[in-house]
Amino acid sequence: MKVLTLGLIALSVAYGQDEADDLRLKRQTYSLPRGSELLLEPLRTTFQCRHDGYFADIDNNCRVYHICTR
Repeated sequence: MKVLTLGLIALSVAYGQDEADDLRLKRQTYSLPRGSELLLEPLRTTFQCRHDGYFADIDNNCRVYHICTR
């Protein structure tokens, strides 16, 4: 019984870490240098990484690029 409980705890911690990583990646998606809003206003934050690679952000007229990794 203790082994089962420990296994479930380990799984829930690992699953929670994956969600935290996803949230961190989503927040970092638009981590731009200070003052960039002067050139990019209004900035649209609709881009989502769906595949690994280097992508132009079409919603921002290709003025922003994203490097997507998982």
